[in-house]
Amino acid sequence: MLDMHTERSTSRRALSTAYIVEGWRADVAFETATIAALGGERMVDTYYGLYNTLSGIGVAAGNLLSGGGA
Repeated sequence: MLDMHTERSTSRRALSTAYIVEGWRADVAFETATIAALGGERMVDTYYGLYNTLSGIGVAAGNLLSGGGA
């Protein structure tokens, strides 16, 4: 049986997850439109690959600097 603290914690996690998912969905639509506009009809995949590479490097650096890699 769940106590009140566990139920509140679970609902907060669900709400936090929903916010993250909705933010991610909005970001994906924005980044796709932006990259397509910048790339024109040529090299869209190249720009998208570069964006994902730089994003991955940023995430890895952030994790290392915040102690997430330890």
